[in-house]
Amino acid sequence: MPLESDPKPTPRTSAKTLERRRAHRQLHGNELRAKDREYYLANREMIRPRKYRLIKERAAKLRQMQSVSPSELALFRQNPLLEDDRSWNDVIVCRLCGWKAKKLSQHLISIHRNELATSMTEQTGKEILKEYRRLFGYNERAALSCLSVRQNFSKKWKLHDSRRRHKGKRTSLSPFRPGHAPTQKAMEARNKVGTSLQARMRMSRPRGHRSRLGGRKKTRLERSLPTGKWQGSGCRDGNILR
Repeated sequence: MPLESDPKPTPRTSAKTLERRRAHRQLHGNELRAKDREYYLANREMIRPRKYRLIKERAAKLRQMQSVSPSELALFRQNPLLEDDRSWNDVIVCRLCGWKAKKLSQHLISIHRNELATSMTEQTGKEILKEYRRLFGYNERAALSCLSVRQNFSKKWKLHDSRRRHKGKRTSLSPFRPGHAPTQKAMEARNKVGTSLQARMRMSRPRGHRSRLGGRKKTRLERSLPTGKWQGSGCRDGNILR
């Protein structure tokens, strides 16, 4: 009985020929596999490079199809936040080759290791990613993944911590005290690395909102007043200022 994975008839190979080959393979399957194994062991020094070369060529063609144009790549190299500006929540662009992916860590380590190497000695993956962040103005600990992946990871990690907290177990330690600005740590990092292009562009962005009195949460006393009275009267901490 033919299987779904079996080859289909073509103008050069008829269905009758395929049926004859299938029957021969069922009768002499072990002999054919042993013969193929012997051929591979005898010629693997020639087969392996060709196999890996074909795999790399297919991967290169796929990356080229899923890459941005050279003119767009120049824009992405100048702006680390261009994905956010274009609302690209599901992809992040490699600044070296223009490939669009969800995560870049493994791509940079396996494909661009030689381009990002800073010394002749073997470098770790963390050093390769650190050099990439430095070259294109990312923060030192910026996540090299798209927004949807970061949000999904954050959601899962918060759920994991909340479950452990509910059971009275130890949760992941925050590098700073909650509710306090990391002044000393931020100054040390800034003096060591400097302010990245990503941080400068975020600080120079116009704010999307304006601070207004009506935007804060009302107290119980303010909610009991008629509409418009509590804003102009200046209610603070239960006292009505006239």
